[in-house]
Amino acid sequence: MKQIYPKKMEFLLLICFLICFLLVFTIQLLHLFPAFNSKLNLAIYLEGEPFLNDHLQLAGGISSIPWANLTLKLMNYPQRPDVEIIINGEKIADFSRNEVSFNVKKGDLITLFNPQTELPVLVKVDKKTPNILVPSLETQVKGVGRIYLATISLK
Repeated sequence: MKQIYPKKMEFLLLICFLICFLLVFTIQLLHLFPAFNSKLNLAIYLEGEPFLNDHLQLAGGISSIPWANLTLKLMNYPQRPDVEIIINGEKIADFSRNEVSFNVKKGDLITLFNPQTELPVLVKVDKKTPNILVPSLETQVKGVGRIYLATISLK
């Protein structure tokens, strides 16, 4: 195997650095010209264009509506601020009001936490966006402690 001397190695590293620097500099310089800029940056090319089905192919199967909205209603009390709504282990709201709306996404696990063992709560799914398959509208859960709704499933 051939041995590379330190001076030759320094020279090769310097040449590689200069080539990379010139390449980056040239690409940045091309961004100054609108004709090249639109070709180099797809987001700028599509800016101001109406959203067409052709653009969905460019997104690569990413859902255009990854979020949905769910409304839970407390049925047997006007309010219960001590009852928490937890999504994937994080508290997002409580029942300070009778109805609570929040955003969910596919795979979210909704848990209700009722610390009062002598006061069970009855909660129903009052409203939901049409892209939510599970839980269904009018689904009710009742209990104390940790109460689980079904995992969110979207169309």
